[in-house]
Amino acid sequence: MSESSSNAQSPARRRAEDLFNKRERLDTEHRLFQQDRWDAETAKIARLKSLRLARDADNQSAKLPAKPKPASKKMGADKIAGGSR
Repeated sequence: MSESSSNAQSPARRRAEDLFNKRERLDTEHRLFQQDRWDAETAKIARLKSLRLARDADNQSAKLPAKPKPASKKMGADKIAGGSR
């Protein structure tokens, strides 16, 4: 009979284990929540950085003067014949 009583848990021990398991589950959920928030914040920062870089590139290209087109070269009669030496 002592064997069956040693296998049974006391109500206090069962409550303590239940409390421990609940706390452990909440800690895990909290860590996962924090990791999700961290990942979302990292993605947001990366997106904002790429948008800023694109905006800066647009602003930089708008500030640069347009490249002048090269003057068209008309081929004269001397150019066709091989030019002067």
